[in-house]
Amino acid sequence: MKTIMLTTALVLASTAAFAGDFDANEVVLSAQSGGLKFALGTVEGDLTSVATTANFANYQLGIFESSADATVTYGRVTDTLSAELAYNLSTDLNDATSLYGTAAVAYTAPTADLADGDVTVAPTVGVSYAATESLSVFGDVTYTWNATNDWDTEGGSLAVGADYAVSETVSVTPSVIHTFNTGADATNLKLEATLRF
Repeated sequence: MKTIMLTTALVLASTAAFAGDFDANEVVLSAQSGGLKFALGTVEGDLTSVATTANFANYQLGIFESSADATVTYGRVTDTLSAELAYNLSTDLNDATSLYGTAAVAYTAPTADLADGDVTVAPTVGVSYAATESLSVFGDVTYTWNATNDWDTEGGSLAVGADYAVSETVSVTPSVIHTFNTGADATNLKLEATLRF
């Protein structure tokens, strides 16, 4: 319990400290048990999303570890519902460095008319480095295309961050995310705290 309280305090304090330096500040609180994950997303203190993710199909594919995720997200601000399927690959370049990638396909529609949605495709490529047993740093880039709208580009994002294991069950992941080619490019701070059961 002390660890959970300390982590929550750290996330809130960090958000307050950096609030003036970014366009928006997102805090995600997640609970994970086995292959299931539940997450609440907030921006500037307001609840913006509720998501549930199921991880499945974990297996070795040559030098790659692979898995698949299915995520359903309710966007509170946009009043949308999204269903996403992501296929993940990762491989170790050496004892400390890993290369990873994700191919995600999502269908997003307004809750008032679920038939009137868009299909997007978003690949991600990144590198992570384990600095210590409890701390790793990462950087990745994502780009999104709208398959429904003649494969128009929706822009991309570049993320740089760190994943710190506070304990065996609690981790904190701060990152800075810069969006580009979106028509409203921004640099945002994201903090995610995850509790594992």
